[in-house]
Amino acid sequence: RALHEARLPVYAEADLIVDSAADLSIEDMAARVVAALRTRPDVLGE
Repeated sequence: RALHEARLPVYAEADLIVDSAADLSIEDMAARVVAALRTRPDVLGE
């Protein structure tokens, strides 16, 4: 909990937020990240 609280100021600066869940596989989480990145043509191009 303390680590999360300490990181909150850094998290608040994020331009892109991807929700995670404990039950997601690595592949499913990676797919969420890639999908979020694809919404930003300045970050990830085709």
